[in-house]
Amino acid sequence: MSEAFFLPPDLNPRKTLAEFLAWDDGTDTRYELLDGRVFAMAPARARHAAMAARLCTAFNIRLRAPCGAFSEGGIVSSADTFLIPDVVVSCTPAGPEDRWVRNPRVIAEILSPSTKGIDRGAKVAEYRTIPSVGVILLVSTDEPRVEAWFRADRHWVVLDLVGLDEVIRVEEPALSIPLREIYEGILDAE
Repeated sequence: MSEAFFLPPDLNPRKTLAEFLAWDDGTDTRYELLDGRVFAMAPARARHAAMAARLCTAFNIRLRAPCGAFSEGGIVSSADTFLIPDVVVSCTPAGPEDRWVRNPRVIAEILSPSTKGIDRGAKVAEYRTIPSVGVILLVSTDEPRVEAWFRADRHWVVLDLVGLDEVIRVEEPALSIPLREIYEGILDAE
């Protein structure tokens, strides 16, 4: 997720998902709906965007139809929440009129300094409520580190993958992505 801008609740009345999807502020600003409250997303910083693009590409070169990775594909977790993760993997084909990715299996957030609190907190909590989600990845922009959440029956197991030699391993859909593929050359550029 890019940087977010929040308004106080009295200036940000609650919206339903239907109201949010029908709403248009007349700008190119991207918004998310969390617990009925709308918040704007600033454009991602270059490192954030590069890492999201690499991760999306890494998924897509390994996935076979009908599975695919979507960059900034919206997802719905409840009647009043519409979120836009950095990368979403689904094996449900998108229809021509779909406004969000259905049945997400893997969700990845690239952690920005200004948004890592909400990404780790409210957003992970929402992602965990989606029955189809089996993996949540929180990808650091400061070092080669991925916090990988894996659904295991009724609980979640969290692995801290640190270093370029670590590998993200996903069982469903089956694939492996070395952290080196996401980070190499990006962290060196300043």
